Amino acid sequence: LHAKLLMSRNIAVTEQINLHPVWTKGKISVKPLPRYLFNEEYFPGYTNGAHDITRCARGFPYSYVTLIASEKDFRVGHGAKLLPAVIYWPSWCTFVRQLIGRGARQRVNIYDDIDERYPYGELRPSQLDEIYCWTRGNFLHRYSRETAVSFYGEFFRNHCGKLAGVVVYISIVLIAMQVGLADGVIEGSQEFENACYGFAVCSIIGPLVASALIVAIFLFLSSSHWVRTRCSQVRRCRDMGIDQSKLGIVKEASVI
Repeated sequence: LHAKLLMSRNIAVTEQINLHPVWTKGKISVKPLPRYLFNEEYFPGYTNGAHDITRCARGFPYSYVTLIASEKDFRVGHGAKLLPAVIYWPSWCTFVRQLIGRGARQRVNIYDDIDERYPYGELRPSQLDEIYCWTRGNFLHRYSRETAVSFYGEFFRNHCGKLAGVVVYISIVLIAMQVGLADGVIEGSQEFENACYGFAVCSIIGPLVASALIVAIFLFLSSSHWVRTRCSQVRRCRDMGIDQSKLGIVKEASVI
């Protein structure tokens, strides 16, 4: 944890397990360890079984073994309210030895015994979104609402950055072709002149088409996110028995 502070990342406490541990610029989200995990009578039953939720329950405390690897990390975790106040450094060392010793006693690989998310450690929202899209086949929606907040900025940074690199390369090639045409050696080559003409036309049309495609994809994804949010709101109001028109009046009043 102290390494995160050295990298100027603030520790943000979250209760959502799907955001543990997810980092963005200047922030890393960490879910606190609940006090009941340190109960010797409760923990064995909490982690027995082969269900996905049980594997996730086993992987969650294992993630803290790497987050808190020294007493300095332990003090940082206490200061960020990630650990119960009644847990001290000797108790933490005992807890870690029990976690590691559990896999050794059962002669199993720790990573085979926990959810496959935790061996990857800290991930960025963009990485989680890509994994979610390709593994679930859902290319229109994000991993979570929290990661969707940074989606739009990262979308333009990623695609516009690549487009800028292509434009720079095209500029270098055009300059080289201009030098070649000005050279008397290949000035009379009809094939070279045709290639220069075709590349010049493509260099004009290509970036425009790519920019329009980026904007079109962005608008399509934005519309899809809005429709999904609207449908979720309607479904939630229907389940709660709230009239949509009254909800709009309440929202306007709250804004005023």
